[in-house]
Amino acid sequence: MKVKFENISKNFDGVEVLRNISFEIREGEFFFLLGPSGCGKTTLLRIVAGFEKPSSGRILFNGKDVSDIPPEKRKVGMVFQNYAIWPHMTVFENVAYGLLLRKIEKSEVEKRVSEVLDLVQLRGYEKRYPSQLSGGQQQRVAVARSLVVNPQLLLFDEPLSNLDAKLRIEMRNELKKIQKRSGITSIYVTHDQKEALSMADYLVILNNGKIEQMGKPFDIYNFPKNKFVAGFIGETNFISGIVKEQSESGVVIETEIGEITGISRERFNKGDKVIASIRPHHIKFVGDQYKFKVEDSIFMGEYEYFVLSNGSCKLHMMDFEGKLPFPKSGDIVSIGFSPNKVVILKDE
Repeated sequence: MKVKFENISKNFDGVEVLRNISFEIREGEFFFLLGPSGCGKTTLLRIVAGFEKPSSGRILFNGKDVSDIPPEKRKVGMVFQNYAIWPHMTVFENVAYGLLLRKIEKSEVEKRVSEVLDLVQLRGYEKRYPSQLSGGQQQRVAVARSLVVNPQLLLFDEPLSNLDAKLRIEMRNELKKIQKRSGITSIYVTHDQKEALSMADYLVILNNGKIEQMGKPFDIYNFPKNKFVAGFIGETNFISGIVKEQSESGVVIETEIGEITGISRERFNKGDKVIASIRPHHIKFVGDQYKFKVEDSIFMGEYEYFVLSNGSCKLHMMDFEGKLPFPKSGDIVSIGFSPNKVVILKDE
């Protein structure tokens, strides 16, 4: 199913929570709505499901306006944050529940439940109760229950937020595989950047009810459109500066720590105020480019985390190379970064 949002706005008691939202989702795509709490992503998902009506604008499924169609007639499946599976029912009974409500014949119910349990890799668990399953297995039951009714669109409302960190990573891979095997267009709401980057085919970043940027994960992470996106999609350092020159090889800016060269997809004029965005893991202990003092160092297992300062500027750095001996608090270090890892943004 193709989904199109046309100028969707939503007000609650005079407060605008969505502002003129327009974008399209291609058939079979795993599409993510990403943003901080209160940005409007869950409201937008509820509008797709039919639980809320937009104050203005419309939603189209395969070109048909469904804005006034009730939830039960939209052929949409939804996977909730709390699973919402019945504790007194077995896995089979939970998955079959929606089919029984639709008065599907028993033989067809058994066939479709078996097929969907194969899809989520739960064959053999039919007689178990939710209390006998792990959190990840319960989540897969919730997914299976949504898939068994043959929805044309599948919605996920932060489905992994109740799992522990290790299981959450495992379930990211599982859900992505299930979505690809089913081929169903899916919309997934999350505030977890790593979840979105690792799973999404395409994503939109929302903030204060409006779209900040949309695109593929690689492009958004490496070429954020503005300071908000750069800071939200992953940890970064910001250094203010003034444009000296821009050429095909990059943008040269003057900053409080000296001259910095970076890349940008925008055109600037000499004298423009800009911001350099530098990810902590792109800073290296190399050369004599910039001198900083180590304020703090924290051992994080796979990397060492440093807080560096030169008096006027503070930077955060991740060293994955494990260069020994590690610099300690009070040491003066030389750092540098590759120009193609520095993104120059408008100072808005």
